[in-house]
Amino acid sequence: MRILLVEDSKFFAKAVLQGLSSKFNAEVTVAYSRAEARRHLDQPDQVFDFAMVDIVLPDSDKGEVVDDVLSQGIPTVVFTGGISPELRENLLKKPIVDYVLKNSPSSLNYLFNLMERLVKNTKTHVLVVDDSRSYRMFVKTLLERYRLIVHEADGAESAMNILASNPQIQLALVDQNMPKVTGVELIKRIRKTRGPESLGIIGLSSNKNANLSVQFIKYGANDFLPKDFRHEELFCRVSQNLNMLDMLRQLNTAASTDFLTGLHNRNHFFNIGGQHLGLQNQNQRSLLVAMLDLDHFKEVNDTYGHDVGDIVLKRVADCLRAHVSEDDIVARIGGEEFALILQSIEPENTAHYFESLREDIASIFVECAGQRVPVSCSIGVVGAFGNTLEPILKRADELLYVAKKNGRNRVEFCETVELEPLAKLAS
Repeated sequence: MRILLVEDSKFFAKAVLQGLSSKFNAEVTVAYSRAEARRHLDQPDQVFDFAMVDIVLPDSDKGEVVDDVLSQGIPTVVFTGGISPELRENLLKKPIVDYVLKNSPSSLNYLFNLMERLVKNTKTHVLVVDDSRSYRMFVKTLLERYRLIVHEADGAESAMNILASNPQIQLALVDQNMPKVTGVELIKRIRKTRGPESLGIIGLSSNKNANLSVQFIKYGANDFLPKDFRHEELFCRVSQNLNMLDMLRQLNTAASTDFLTGLHNRNHFFNIGGQHLGLQNQNQRSLLVAMLDLDHFKEVNDTYGHDVGDIVLKRVADCLRAHVSEDDIVARIGGEEFALILQSIEPENTAHYFESLREDIASIFVECAGQRVPVSCSIGVVGAFGNTLEPILKRADELLYVAKKNGRNRVEFCETVELEPLAKLAS
């Protein structure tokens, strides 16, 4: 990411430069005057992703440098030492992203949070739903200024189709006054397929009825804006809702991820594994379920220390990740115990796959005090139909202990096991 920073205060420029370089690994070009900024802009080999520009420079006291940068189509954040109502109105008439005051240390925090949001926005999809094409284009232009990827829908039917075919959409802005289906009714339909943890919704309306915002929120919207909103209010609300979704995803990830290895944890494995198994059972397709345990791992911890043991676990996790596809599930379910559900392996390739996995784990190199730490594993593998994961996993665990008993660093297989659903077993 390349950023043009135009600022005549070397102290402030240094603080911004250090923050951008450390937080975003950005390549920052600094200009201390309008003339210097124009020299950078005129170089054909320099293309900037973003610009941060002080509105007052020694050779640009009326904001001319801002227009220079905007003329290049560069998303621009403006610095200013103070903001009067007149200056604010003039700034917002320009297609800038935002303005940042330089009057307190918190301004830098705001700036870095703003940049983080803008970087994320380059991969963030939003949907604008309004039967008025001119208003859709107005909102789309504003959202694209914030680097968002914008989809358009002219009513409920097209909105539902777009959401169904674009699951990556994270935010929808929905107008109330549309023919056939109102915005509130559309939100009710959307919430049947997309929950608030995956899609934020902002209601829009030109109706001045104070109860309308309550209706939007009550039936599933996250926020509400009158259609005569101020531009910066739109950005604040959009950013706030996207940031909230980011936090929810981070919490969900933390709840389902093993903190050491980054693999799925035990709870997530059992939750999603059972669903995965049931779906494949409906398709009449056998899956492979495997239990994997590291050999003599207690001795590794006792001999080399838990820090080295943690390194071994991380290397094993990396090896497992390299062997599975996105359709497979791999998790750390105990101290040195891992579990896999695989649907990407053809039956005739099962033995070769697991022998290759075992060999790769045995070849992991971890050194401590000039000695190579021994790493190997035992694996139990079951091919199974069924709706319930626990009995299949129990059979794989039994095979794992057969592998341990037979000398370790080996794989034990079982032919396909058909296990009836719990409902049948209980009847």
